Parts: sequence; structure tokens; C-alpha cells
Amino acid sequence: MAKCTFVVALALALVGSAASPKALEPPVISEGFTLLPCTAKKTTIGLEGCAEHRIVRSDRGINRRARTIFFLLRRFNSPAAQLRFVRGEHAWLRYRRAVCASRSDVYEGGSAAGVVFAECEAAKNTAHLRELESFERLIRRR
Repeated sequence: MAKCTFVVALALALVGSAASPKALEPPVISEGFTLLPCTAKKTTIGLEGCAEHRIVRSDRGINRRARTIFFLLRRFNSPAAQLRFVRGEHAWLRYRRAVCASRSDVYEGGSAAGVVFAECEAAKNTAHLRELESFERLIRRR
């Protein structure tokens, strides 16, 4: 199974708690896979490709929303709030990958594993985008 990988561009030293607030940047999802074609045919490759296209589209939505939230958190004049948000997004990406890998493990060695993994990531992205939209509304009301 070819599991999707991704690179997360975060703060310069995000892992360390001593990251400089001035160096902190919004989290960005960047997938590390080459998109498979999304075809009308219901093949394994086609299903996985369509799910990958949904992942990339929803990644763009998550990136836009995360960037907006990151800069809205400046209202509270708390670099720590931005750092916690970035760390939370980083943790969410690790969670997404681990949960979806676990789901696809059921089909390890079979052609469905990649489809299950990609479908899972697409679903997790959709749910996360709703969470971010809700968080943004909360911040804007304050």
C-alpha cells in the first residue's frame, strides 16, 4: 500500500517550546504524494485518485482557515495562543495520519488499503474544516 505522506511547514523550531513568537508562522499542509487520476470508472486507482483530489481541495480550505485563525489570534496579544494553535494543528495532522493508517491496516497488502487510507483522510479533513470554521466564528465574536 502506498500511504500518503505529507510535509507540514510550521514554526522554525516548533518542536521546542522555546520557539520565538516572531518566527512563528501559520501551519500549512502540503501533501507528499502525486495525485492519481480521478476517473468516472470505479477502479481502485480511480477511487483513490478521487479521494486524493478531495484531500488536496480540503487541504487548501484548511490552510486558508488556519491562516485566518492564526492571524485572528493576534487580537488577544498572546503569542502563546498562536503557538498552541500551531502545535494543535501539527498534532491534528499526526492524528489524521495515524488513525487513517490504522483503518487501512485492516486491508494491508490488498488494493483497498490505499483507498481506505485516502477516503479516511478526506473525511477527517472535512470534519476538521468544520471545526476550524466554528473556532473562527468563536474568535470573531470576541
